[in-house]
Amino acid sequence: MNFIHGRIEKGYFYPDETNCKILLTSDQKKLLKNYESRRVVYGIRPENLIFHKSSLFEDSKKFSFTMTKDIVEKLGDVVNVHGSLGSAKIVLKMNMKYYTSLENDVLVAIDTEHAKFFNESTTRTITEEDCAYEEVESTQSLEEDNVVIVDFKKKKKAK
Repeated sequence: MNFIHGRIEKGYFYPDETNCKILLTSDQKKLLKNYESRRVVYGIRPENLIFHKSSLFEDSKKFSFTMTKDIVEKLGDVVNVHGSLGSAKIVLKMNMKYYTSLENDVLVAIDTEHAKFFNESTTRTITEEDCAYEEVESTQSLEEDNVVIVDFKKKKKAK
């Protein structure tokens, strides 16, 4: 899932380190009413981002942003475009037929039906049942760069 940190202001989500704003739907505005002027994490899966040349783009263009392309993964009939929106790392999954029209700046829309929001402080999903703003004191960074993966390989016994 793509996780984009930012804040909610007057019906828009403002991603960090950008001059971009993403319109919220009326349902999202209701869900996030307790988060006005507060920080949230916008979650959207790569397959729920829509490339601007797709026929589906027109219906969602008011929920769009421009990402900067970094790496392109060709996976048969699917292409994963890795890029960034400010400091957020973004992955767009798109049909191979659009590959030749990729530029450095990629305009994508969000299929907002699949967007999720998370409380940045508690990391809990914001739902209709749990939408009150809550803040906890952070004592440790949970950023992806601080994760260490250790691979312990079993030693074979000598015969």
